[in-house]
Amino acid sequence: MIHLELRPLSAPLVRDSGLMASTSEAANGRHLAGMRHVAFSMQFRGHSHRLSPGVLTARATAPSSALVTEIDADGVHGHLELLDGDEAHLECRLTFLDERRFEEVGTVSFGNGNALRFRSTGAGTLAPCHDPGLRHGTAAWEVDGGAGIFAGATGRIVSNFLLSDTGDLTDHHLGVLFLHRAGHSC
Repeated sequence: MIHLELRPLSAPLVRDSGLMASTSEAANGRHLAGMRHVAFSMQFRGHSHRLSPGVLTARATAPSSALVTEIDADGVHGHLELLDGDEAHLECRLTFLDERRFEEVGTVSFGNGNALRFRSTGAGTLAPCHDPGLRHGTAAWEVDGGAGIFAGATGRIVSNFLLSDTGDLTDHHLGVLFLHRAGHSC
């Protein structure tokens, strides 16, 4: 079973297009009648396969986890802390427009019939990086609905990933979803 929790932001103010707003008002989503928003981060690990020339497919899983970021005198550090809970499953298809640019569609499944559908908002990129065995990719996705608790969902997810020469995939997602509250129609 999926458990997405909406937690208020802890900082006293949020800057939004040059205007200041209380985070409790922003986090409560008062301006969105019948909707609530959920922010999340996940790290997927899996594998990609060449389906045909110019087309890759990928499958990966992400455990329940928390991304912890620490800032100190040595700079910034991040790590993933595993939590009790289920896994999410990613399935996607990348169709390349040229050597580096691609369009992407896919789903993220959370079990119990709960799944998100997404598509890229523009061309993603996949380019060589400083590690000769890896390529670094990025994409922005538009959520265009789903099933279960994600029926009628909207939002955006950004994907920042590493793909090895052997097809190993590590994909970091950061997303904000808008979901219908229980009792409201889609």
